[in-house]
Amino acid sequence: MQINPQDLADLLLRFNNTDCFTLPNKQIRFAFQGTGLVYDLNKTSGELKRVDKTIHSGYNYSSSRFYRNNVLFSIGGEGFWSYNKHITYFDENNSKEWEILRPKNKGPELMSDGFQGYSAKNDVFYSGGSALKNYLEDE
Repeated sequence: MQINPQDLADLLLRFNNTDCFTLPNKQIRFAFQGTGLVYDLNKTSGELKRVDKTIHSGYNYSSSRFYRNNVLFSIGGEGFWSYNKHITYFDENNSKEWEILRPKNKGPELMSDGFQGYSAKNDVFYSGGSALKNYLEDE
């Protein structure tokens, strides 16, 4: 396995909660909660490669991440002493950074932990809000 020493140092410092996805090309994609870091592992060559250019981090701990139409999305999370309801996506083809998506509706005020997830079958993101609020009230 080949790992760039700087990439390995970044991973070891930030490894706490990782979302992983198997891509159509049989690579495994890792997205690290709270960092914006995105890595691909080539199962054939064993190469681990950082694919993002993210500089800012610390805002999306406990976010929900999922793939929709071959695009990696992240919704909600917490960090910098606040909670958010932002929907971001990883722009793999252009900026190689997380970009914000402006939804048509308002949605919950915050989403962190809680009961939520994406249904590929229904093409719908469901949210029970946050573990910090009552699920049947104010959501």
